[in-house]
Amino acid sequence: AVVSRQSTGSSGINAEYGQFDVVGARLMTIPISQFPKFRSLFKLRTEICQTFVNRPCLVLALQRENAVSCFYQILQGYSNNNSKKLLETYGHMMLTTPNRNLNVDQLRFFFDHLSTRCKDQIK
Repeated sequence: AVVSRQSTGSSGINAEYGQFDVVGARLMTIPISQFPKFRSLFKLRTEICQTFVNRPCLVLALQRENAVSCFYQILQGYSNNNSKKLLETYGHMMLTTPNRNLNVDQLRFFFDHLSTRCKDQIK
């Protein structure tokens, strides 16, 4: 999940396109019992959902102005061993949405709370 809001903190991930504040991080496994809710929240095809369910997932909530587009630009600049862009290979595994209300629901799925540096808190 990527939170697209203006950053106010100074700690985070530095990148060529600016700094991202990490406002949530969690290593988790999405249990099969949560499959229907996960699929519904992220509007994903079953095959894509199966990539995440019952496997370790590193979930990051990142914050900065235009976070989603900046993160995509960063990934677009990197290639894997086969010179295939990381975004082409793993872009389908990035879960983002421009819908603010849906974004909060998605964050609630992964996190009970976010860092106090986060502009928006989940309740």
